[in-house]
Amino acid sequence: MNKSPVFKNKFSIFLSMGMLVLLSITCVIPGTSGGSNSEATLAAMSLQGTNLAIQATQEALNLLATNAALPTEAPPIITEQPPITVPPPLETEAPPTPFIQPGQTMDLDALRKGAKILLFEDMSGNRYKLERYVKRALDEAGYVYTDVGSAQGWLKKELVSPAEYDLLIISSEITGKISGEYFDYIDQRLQNGASVIMEMWDIDSLSLGKIKKILDQCGVEVEADWYNPGLRDLWYLIRDHPILNEPNEMGTLRPNRVWTGDVGDLMQIKYYNNKAVGDAALVIGIDANKPNSRAVLTTCMGGRLVLQTFDTHEYSREDMLKLWQNYVYYALTNHFVYTQK
Repeated sequence: MNKSPVFKNKFSIFLSMGMLVLLSITCVIPGTSGGSNSEATLAAMSLQGTNLAIQATQEALNLLATNAALPTEAPPIITEQPPITVPPPLETEAPPTPFIQPGQTMDLDALRKGAKILLFEDMSGNRYKLERYVKRALDEAGYVYTDVGSAQGWLKKELVSPAEYDLLIISSEITGKISGEYFDYIDQRLQNGASVIMEMWDIDSLSLGKIKKILDQCGVEVEADWYNPGLRDLWYLIRDHPILNEPNEMGTLRPNRVWTGDVGDLMQIKYYNNKAVGDAALVIGIDANKPNSRAVLTTCMGGRLVLQTFDTHEYSREDMLKLWQNYVYYALTNHFVYTQK
């Protein structure tokens, strides 16, 4: 510890006094060759004085050491408050959406309007300059959705992602090239509770592939290819079915020829040991006298799968916009009933 300036002056005074005493005594000390008694007495007194001087000097040094050990300044006063550690905010999670309990009712309209919808519609950017009827139907009904257009790569990315969707819409009217692994991804979404609307006019070429698993669960199979028919009139096989009445009551579907050649597939109920293997309902067909076959619109899996096997643009724009809105309304309703019951 450094000494203060005041303590340095005290040390100098004590040291000077001791040196003066020593010098004065040394000057009177006789030689060592002998002398009188008085000289001996004087010598003894001189020696005693020397001892006293040494003692005084030692006391001065001891005082110096003692003062050096003591603090010369008061400890500083701490005026700065120690830092306060603020605990981080607690991480909170949004409460899970409660399942509907017995006796309660669902606000299905709010659920439908807030639904997460994925749209693939291969009419996007088509060379025929045809309007996207499905997109128009969603927009007019006020739905919010993720639109991947006709990009199959984007569709796959969404299907394999952890993103949750309440409804998948696969409208493959021009190319009909959704196939293979896509049906595995779609089936997995169905198993997880999502609803699916598929427009597929070329199922006959895919029916032995991976779509077969979905068809078997639905309980339908391809009866025949619907190739370049002369008449394209459609009949309502189950007139009171919700998909024909909510929210739009459907009138006659008026033909509007756009395509030639393969315009769809005709479906029939699949049986095993004379028993239907699924819960398929054939809603629209080409023959009113055959309610279990010749169908082009099927619902199944508790109403969570809607399968259209004719081309949307083959019929009046106004009719098809209303029918697609009914598809979405119906599929979402059954999804929320299924997942929240």
